[in-house]
Amino acid sequence: MPRHARFAVPVLLAACLAAVVVGADARAAWAHAGLRSSDPPAGAVLDVPPTAVRLTFLEVPEPSLAMIRVTGADGTSYAAGSPTAMPGDDLTLTMPVQLDEKRAYTVTWRVVSAVDGHPSAGSFSFGVGVPPDRLAVSNATGAPSTLSPLELLGRWAFSLGLIAVLGAATAGLFGFAGSRGSSRRGGVGLASAVLGLVVLAEAQHRAARAPFGDLLETSIGRALVWRAVALGVVAAGLVVGRAHRPHVARRAGWLTMAGAGAAVAVHVAAGHAGARGSLLVPTVATQWAHVVAVGVWAGGLAALLVGVRGAPSDAKVAAVRRFSAVAAPTLAVIVVTGVLRALGGVATWSELGSTPYGRLVVTKLALVSAIVGLAVANRRRSGPRAATSLRLLRRLAGGELVLAMGALGAAGLLASLPPPATTRGAEPLGLTATGSDYATTVRVRLTTETAVPGPNRFAVRVTDYDSGRDVVADRVSLQFRPLDDPSTAPSRLVLEPVGPRSYEAVGTNLSLDGRWAVTALVERGPDSVSVPLEVQTRSAPQFLSLERVPGTPVKHTVQLVSGGASLRVWADPEQSGPTQVYATYFDRFGEELPVGEPVLTTGTGPSARQHAMRRLGPNRFVADVSLERGRTVVAVIARTVTDDQRLRGLVTLDIPGR
Repeated sequence: MPRHARFAVPVLLAACLAAVVVGADARAAWAHAGLRSSDPPAGAVLDVPPTAVRLTFLEVPEPSLAMIRVTGADGTSYAAGSPTAMPGDDLTLTMPVQLDEKRAYTVTWRVVSAVDGHPSAGSFSFGVGVPPDRLAVSNATGAPSTLSPLELLGRWAFSLGLIAVLGAATAGLFGFAGSRGSSRRGGVGLASAVLGLVVLAEAQHRAARAPFGDLLETSIGRALVWRAVALGVVAAGLVVGRAHRPHVARRAGWLTMAGAGAAVAVHVAAGHAGARGSLLVPTVATQWAHVVAVGVWAGGLAALLVGVRGAPSDAKVAAVRRFSAVAAPTLAVIVVTGVLRALGGVATWSELGSTPYGRLVVTKLALVSAIVGLAVANRRRSGPRAATSLRLLRRLAGGELVLAMGALGAAGLLASLPPPATTRGAEPLGLTATGSDYATTVRVRLTTETAVPGPNRFAVRVTDYDSGRDVVADRVSLQFRPLDDPSTAPSRLVLEPVGPRSYEAVGTNLSLDGRWAVTALVERGPDSVSVPLEVQTRSAPQFLSLERVPGTPVKHTVQLVSGGASLRVWADPEQSGPTQVYATYFDRFGEELPVGEPVLTTGTGPSARQHAMRRLGPNRFVADVSLERGRTVVAVIARTVTDDQRLRGLVTLDIPGR
């Protein structure tokens, strides 16, 4: 490599990695095993204390390394055991608890992904008989996790070492360099891989916060052990490869390749590719082919540069030709598999620019595109000149390796960031509603901190309908009206300006689960506009059973949270078009539960409709409705006669056509 190119390597590499790090914004890197959902939900108010707290994550957690605490306001622990995996559902951990009535609780959790060893932590609150003492915290899905420099260093050194081993073995097998030279260069790569494995093990040991012996008994520790075994095979191949007999050295070269390939397979399976569920095998295979191809090409190119030092010769020209024959198809594999894996991590095109992971993907693709350009130029311009001058080849090949180092740095960061496609399954913490006034002069976007009834933080952004620019208002307020509870009085909340783009306030206006009509009033001088919105708060999970008797409609029985009551709903006839929907209430003993006049709602969102119900008895009602073919969500809300307890049940009717 020319002298000026050697000086350019650290400068260009630093520039590439700096751009990658800036684009990543480590503080925005959410931990991989983030919380998908919880039972009870964050901010829920329950009437009956649960016997267990269940947390469902985006990646499989390691139960032996998990910590779940359930405490009261005074710090008293109410856990009645240790976290265990739910049978048949590896994504869910359950913690038995012994809770009291009329108390608020805080759930604090910390788990380690069984796939890649990345930690995740968070907390949320719920109440039994009373609302939580404070807002359900905004990090209920998982606390932001800063990237571990130690882990990045370990992964980078391990991958770089395997690339060097694969390249050295390829050079020996295809004649880029002598077998002894390949063994020496492979030894350097093996040393780098061993060092990287030691550093990675220490990083995962720190993340697990558990004794190293306990870590080795987990899937994370077993992956470390199998990496070490594969490196042992590499070491055996390199030792045997120092033999003078060509056929022995060649077999040792294939053994070295096999050991390095096995190490790549274990490393890939213990990363993003190992968490793809039904796509596990093709995803791991694609990533494995990508990494091995990078090793053959980049490692082989580095070995070639070492082998063609000095003046041109026929042997060096032959080495260049042999490498070119291997490099062209290998580079094609790198491009195809790289694009498939990178784009497989994003769910929409917009995430390429709006997420840290997407920006890293774009950075890596740009680096690979530049590498392909240099490789094509090297093949077309340097190859024909190799017999007389190797200067241009060394210069362009050196540039390819510099860009490859930058792409490798981007790949290391990608391995430490959760792909957006894997986090889309998480339940949104809050509610979002957008709308405009009838004259289409402004747009309003309403967001809340949580999606459950009770205390909440409301934020409103007002923009011009045509230009999209922020609108400065004199005052912004919200009016709330429950759509499913006509007897509940509306409420109003005045928001305060927070910076130039948002108006916010904290209130308990969404006090009930169900649908709410929210009107945003935007006042500017003597003028004001009203923007209608609609949101639906999330309710606690309800147990549902179906009664199927031939010749009769399917009856849906919902076990309501309040007081052990239950609601039975069915449609008769069970068909699209005009029909009747029946609702019957029972107490915990299966006896009639007298209730007031209920409200029945069919559908969700703008298509939701309310229907009056006729009383057939103290606990039996019917409504005349018109149902469409397919699934229809039915909500029935009533209040008990004895203590005015609100009862709300949700069922989904599957309506066949006529």
